[in-house]
Amino acid sequence: MAVRMTERTMPIRINLMNGTHRDFTPADLGEATSSGPYWLISYLEQPIPIGTRVDYVVFVTDNSDVDEYRWRVEQLDDSGLPLGGDDGLLDEDDTDEGVYWFRPDAGGRIRVTVEIMVDGQVAGTLTLVQAVEPRDAAIERLLLGRGVGDYVRSEIGSLAGETQTTRELANDLKRFILQAADATGANGIPWQFLSAVVYKETLHRPKELVVYRPYLPDVALVSGGDAVRSWELEFAAEDLNDTSFLPSFRTHLNNSLGVCQIQPQTAAMLLQMTERRQKASGLTDDEEINDQVWAAFEDLPDDQRIGVYNLVRFPKTNIRLCAELLAYLKNRTTPERFANQNTSVFLADKRAQTIVATEYNLGATLTPGPDAKPSKYGNKVAAFVDSPFLPLLNPAAKLDLDALLTYLGMEYGPFAPSESAYFAALTMHLRRHGAIGATATVDAATFRNAVRTFQVANGLGNDGIPGQDTLWTLQEDWAPTAQLAFTSVPADQWVRPPVTIANINACLHGFNFFEMRADMTGRYRELRAEALAAGAIVTSANSKRVIDVNDDPCLTPAQIAEVAASRSPISMHYPGIALDLSTATGMVDPATDPYIIEEDPDNPDYWRVWAATDLQVGQQLRLGDGALPSNRAGIERRLRGVVHDRADPGTTSVDEVTRRVIDFTALASRHGFHRISKRDSFPDTYFSAEWWHFQCEDLLIPGISQFGIELLRSYSQADLEAQPAIWNRRKRIFKRGGAATGWH
Repeated sequence: MAVRMTERTMPIRINLMNGTHRDFTPADLGEATSSGPYWLISYLEQPIPIGTRVDYVVFVTDNSDVDEYRWRVEQLDDSGLPLGGDDGLLDEDDTDEGVYWFRPDAGGRIRVTVEIMVDGQVAGTLTLVQAVEPRDAAIERLLLGRGVGDYVRSEIGSLAGETQTTRELANDLKRFILQAADATGANGIPWQFLSAVVYKETLHRPKELVVYRPYLPDVALVSGGDAVRSWELEFAAEDLNDTSFLPSFRTHLNNSLGVCQIQPQTAAMLLQMTERRQKASGLTDDEEINDQVWAAFEDLPDDQRIGVYNLVRFPKTNIRLCAELLAYLKNRTTPERFANQNTSVFLADKRAQTIVATEYNLGATLTPGPDAKPSKYGNKVAAFVDSPFLPLLNPAAKLDLDALLTYLGMEYGPFAPSESAYFAALTMHLRRHGAIGATATVDAATFRNAVRTFQVANGLGNDGIPGQDTLWTLQEDWAPTAQLAFTSVPADQWVRPPVTIANINACLHGFNFFEMRADMTGRYRELRAEALAAGAIVTSANSKRVIDVNDDPCLTPAQIAEVAASRSPISMHYPGIALDLSTATGMVDPATDPYIIEEDPDNPDYWRVWAATDLQVGQQLRLGDGALPSNRAGIERRLRGVVHDRADPGTTSVDEVTRRVIDFTALASRHGFHRISKRDSFPDTYFSAEWWHFQCEDLLIPGISQFGIELLRSYSQADLEAQPAIWNRRKRIFKRGGAATGWH
């Protein structure tokens, strides 16, 4: 069987118009290996990301024919030998043409082998060993943190972008992008701008995604496992390989192709194989110039056109051509564009970015520089340059973010939802102290140098990490200017017979009002209103806790020492941003209690609190305000209520009951109140159960908020310093890992 021309002609030497030539090597196309006249080239270079499609091409550089290609992919052990049994052989296939693709689904090393069969004999064997590794961890944490689905598209400039495109840039193409941008030199194209163009093009010609293709005969959708760009390239290859078609009918070859959607005729102009042409001002002769450019490409010899096709075909050279084209458009002097700008200046010039991107998309024009206008495409590319996602492509920026997360003891997934708030708060404090300009901002790529500036000015070292001492110095002067008072709010009271509301002891059974920090009251009132509307109540054992245990009105002198020793010195109750339901209203009798407490089956360290909606106002119940509806909401559920035996500490049991209830845990969470886990000393100590405790974490910023700063927003420093157990822990950081360093 004859070898296709597209797999016989490698672009090793491209002849230029001026009589010179430009040389390429097989390694310029991708990872390559050879044996005699045969070359095996991989679209991607190792390490290959797990789950990524990799295309392979065999070139036959002599005039021999090939009957078939026998492909085999094997998983290797640590010694480089195939694993035994079924685990070793991952795939095998025979193809009539020298093209094949494979998707590794596990890490380690794979060996891709292809035997070239001629007249029933093995004429050559090519082997490529490639490492396979997990996808970029920072990008995966980002996507996981944002809950982006596999095939969800979002606007250019969003945090993570479209999942598949983001993964392709970060895992498959990042190395090619950085190399190509660097090759354009100091006055060339910054990698951020090249990344934005690559993202824009791959987004609209995804690697594996449904796409509308109206010009395909009888095919409207290419979907599922079909690689969209590979289809386009294959149709163009058929045009080149089928010599029965006249050039004017080769419509697929006249399309934009590959990762950066470059037309072969544009690549030929860029390589100076054909005359470079520019469109007139206002694009008045658009079609005429297009026809001239295409005609010049058609006039090239077959091997030259196929050579250009293969440069566009492989992602590595496609991105290299993209970078060179952008640099050419940027550095033109007739008309004048931005040749005097180095990469740093260009990166700060939004207008320059929009004009260069526009001409990349629509073609170079003779429009004078001051009159050049951006297109929608150009504006989107320039906007994406500023996306918080892009710094994660830069290894240095990733190292800085990883260093910050290591200090905080956090994974990126939990950090991601608050990342914008984190850097917004850090920006505000750095601006206040003059460490950055009044309009400057910091993000994952820039925070470290700004923090170093502040640290050096304040004798705090220079590691660039906003640690507890740096954060304290940044925020200590701000806390007194952001004061928050405590506000009284109503609660409901419920007692168990024989006690009645008439002889209630609020310290034992719950308060009918209590104090919390002012910025939490709105959330609490909405929570309680929703509970009452369903027929449930909200009891209270208080929110704000006095910082001096001697001032607690519910403690006798004999109890003070014992309680002082058992209370957490970093409780959310001190700044008044947590609430406790009355501890007497659950875990006693699930058949009558206002709250039925179940162990969470998905996380046994936590409780799920169900609020009963079948209570009646009377001798046992008094509302703080409002009224219960006559028609109760809730659902009748069979519950396994946990009972703690107060008379026999350490003993718990489960009572199965049927009650009409609402999910109080979920209700509280919707309003920003989050449960905490039980303590290790439960069930020996009932007050370690913590089923009643809900804290308003939405008022805090993980990694930024500090215990002492939040206290200084409501207390004087003198009062706090008088309580050393509390004050000595003032620098604890919210959500930082570690019992000795964090605040949770």
